[in-house]
Amino acid sequence: WVERKYDGIRLMLHKSTDARGSTLCGAYTRNRGDWLELIPGMDATLKMLPARSAIADGELYGTVMDLEGARPATVYEVYAALQGDKSAGVSLRFAAFDLIYLNGGDLTAAPLGARRQQLHTLLAPLTQLPLPIPFVLAEGQLAQDKDDVNRLYHHFRAQGYEGVISKDLEGPYRLAQRDPAWSKRKPVETLDLVLIGAVLAVTTKERAGMFGSYVIAAKRPDGTFEDVGDVAGVDRLRDGEIQQEIMREGLITGRRIERQSTSGTRHGFELQPHIVVTVKCEGIARDFTTNRLSLRDPKLVVIRADKGALEADDLKAIEEMYLRQRVG
Repeated sequence: WVERKYDGIRLMLHKSTDARGSTLCGAYTRNRGDWLELIPGMDATLKMLPARSAIADGELYGTVMDLEGARPATVYEVYAALQGDKSAGVSLRFAAFDLIYLNGGDLTAAPLGARRQQLHTLLAPLTQLPLPIPFVLAEGQLAQDKDDVNRLYHHFRAQGYEGVISKDLEGPYRLAQRDPAWSKRKPVETLDLVLIGAVLAVTTKERAGMFGSYVIAAKRPDGTFEDVGDVAGVDRLRDGEIQQEIMREGLITGRRIERQSTSGTRHGFELQPHIVVTVKCEGIARDFTTNRLSLRDPKLVVIRADKGALEADDLKAIEEMYLRQRVG
């Protein structure tokens, strides 16, 4: 089973009704935070589910109308919409791809094909209703071979979505663990970019005072550098190497910076453009308000000690990647 992959926020939606008819709802993220109150209309939509109790797994995603027509919103635009930014005009939806609990019954041991059929039956009455957050069944299709998988991948990519996830229709739902039968396919691109900022980590006491992420930049035509995102998740070894280089070369300018994240404002320091790193990403996003480009989910691959800042990739390379992504 090959399913469309949405660029959104993974949520586990809960509905529970007691003997007196009182209903409680929740919208839980992967780290078990309840975002119900952050998503206007989600509570009302969940209460419309034709079930006493249910737990559905899926993705909160969005669509945007721009000069080129309707397109899927980026995850950054979805976050911005939840924070009250209406400038992008994001229309939110929830794509459900699994049902793990229904009316007191645990469905996790049932095969995906059976769970999906029950999910389809549950959502069918809602498709014609003007819900605050429309519910849809995640799109997909059976694939007979690798050629079929490739065809579906390119089909969904052409529509502007992230890629595909392949699943075993006979498989159970694995709670609190990754399912080895799920195979994700998204495009991966690499670029050589310059570090222009270091953001302090706030994750654990052990990392207090260390840099948890870095601001990455591409070269402009005039030789200056433009911010194209943040690379996080740098392992301790390479983080230590970067810190040593920062201190050895005296790269901290003394100017403080602030970076917005889903957990709030994070503080850090501006860096002189010196350190070049290779990063991989899953595509390019454009902010249609500012027209600026940024990398989707960038990850550090290697520190390029052999390259100087002026040898980094320029904005034109990112523009070309974005164009290839749009037109194929």
